[in-house]
Amino acid sequence: MPAKARNSQDGRRERAKPATQVRPCPHLARARPMLQGARETVAAMITGRCQGDVRGSICVKLSLAKPRGREAAAALPLIVLSVCDAGHGGRAKELTRLGIASGAGKAARSLSRYVKENRTLVVTSVCAIVLVMLLENVLDKESMKLDAAAWWLFGEQLRQPWLTPVMESFSALATPVTLLVVLGVAAAFMPVKRPGWCSVLNLGLVVLLNQAMKFAIQRPRPDVLRLADVSGFSFPSGHSMAAMAVFGLLAWCVWRYERNPRRRIALMCLFALVIVMVGISRIYLGVHYASDVLGGFCVSTIWLVLYTKVIAPALGLIE
Repeated sequence: MPAKARNSQDGRRERAKPATQVRPCPHLARARPMLQGARETVAAMITGRCQGDVRGSICVKLSLAKPRGREAAAALPLIVLSVCDAGHGGRAKELTRLGIASGAGKAARSLSRYVKENRTLVVTSVCAIVLVMLLENVLDKESMKLDAAAWWLFGEQLRQPWLTPVMESFSALATPVTLLVVLGVAAAFMPVKRPGWCSVLNLGLVVLLNQAMKFAIQRPRPDVLRLADVSGFSFPSGHSMAAMAVFGLLAWCVWRYERNPRRRIALMCLFALVIVMVGISRIYLGVHYASDVLGGFCVSTIWLVLYTKVIAPALGLIE
């Protein structure tokens, strides 16, 4: 095709295309003075200089109206300012609610950040508070709703002939012989300097602490139908303390040294299940109150923090 014909054809195509005109959005022109007025009004309310034509307390609503259709070309959303009378001499209620909501959001984010950065301190503090509350009721010899509700559920409603051997098996997991076997097997895999000494010392000190607390508090055992022969005092539960100390230490090692996230979560859930079931089994068998079990968990949790943060590193058992 000759060059002149090709150029003329391209010229006709260009003339056939309609000219695209960008129409300015009318809302942009309105948004600027409204935004300026909103800033001035809010600034006046904050500094307390609202006078003249503004009666009573002022309620300022700020809402964003997103443009649609052709108005989508406006990148700036509309700021609609509506001023209304909010009553006699009170503050701007809606503005106050917005400020409270914003402050609450900031406080929640700050609290969440603090908990994440200080998990150990938060857990230890919660356990200490719960333990003090339990001790107050135990020393005053007051009956607790927690104990009554737990006994009604596990001792009266769930007791079945087929379930009793299962609960006895869970309770046996916290006996000294079983725990020593568990520690012997786990010591071969624990990535600490001296796993055997670390585990045995932890269990031995927890047992001594449990016996000292039982002798000091001297709470009698529950006066119910027991499914196991026991002796000694009740608070705190020795099985619960031992289970939390041993399996809790294993869970701590898994959390700190295991790199596989799936394996870490699976082992943590397994250890947590064993600890909880040991505590429930003691209530089911009628040898402990629920407050004994909960108190034992709290004491051992505080002990584990002290052991892993202070005692074991000082003895060179944990890096």
